[in-house]
Amino acid sequence: MISKDEFAKIVKEMQATGKPLTVRNLMVQTELPRATVEQWLEDLQGNADLVPKAEPKKKAEDEPAPSKKVKEKSKSDDESIFSQVNALKDQVVGDVVKSQLGIKDQEAAKEANKKSIATGAILGLIFPPAAFIYAAPVLEGVLASVIYIVIGLGVTKIPIIGSLLGIYVVLALNLLGAAMGLAYTFRYNRNGKRMPLLPKGSKDKDD
Repeated sequence: MISKDEFAKIVKEMQATGKPLTVRNLMVQTELPRATVEQWLEDLQGNADLVPKAEPKKKAEDEPAPSKKVKEKSKSDDESIFSQVNALKDQVVGDVVKSQLGIKDQEAAKEANKKSIATGAILGLIFPPAAFIYAAPVLEGVLASVIYIVIGLGVTKIPIIGSLLGIYVVLALNLLGAAMGLAYTFRYNRNGKRMPLLPKGSKDKDD
């Protein structure tokens, strides 16, 4: 801590260099508490060497103390860090809960188990029973395949026009098979399992 004479010397140097002679500046230059600076400055006012007087003192409540500014900045930083920690905690907790419930595993398995809609449609266009095997429920797939084969073979047995008519019938059935293959694959991906095209009762309410 400096002496009163050293304080007076610093005041004179500030006057000589044109620095504002304020309590705040003196506190910075001397590292003295406000009360000491104010008291010594009042004592020096009667000194003839100190012609200009110091600027009027500000009330303590008008000028926040350095410690208060530091506390406010620290509080703001703490709130920012706390918010980031909370967000990270919520994300981690959410991931842990999903992992415990098997939700993430189910979602990953569902994504990995998806079938290609294009493949379903192409198989249906080439040979509808293949599309039914690809994505349709077993019972519906067997039934639709039997119907396709019976109709295709049955038409060819018609005398005279059977062969020609069979071409158009098979083409129509294959186009229908492409649409059904696409629909079956879409429903498979949506539900994660083989689903009928026309569900009965409440089976499809969730869809």
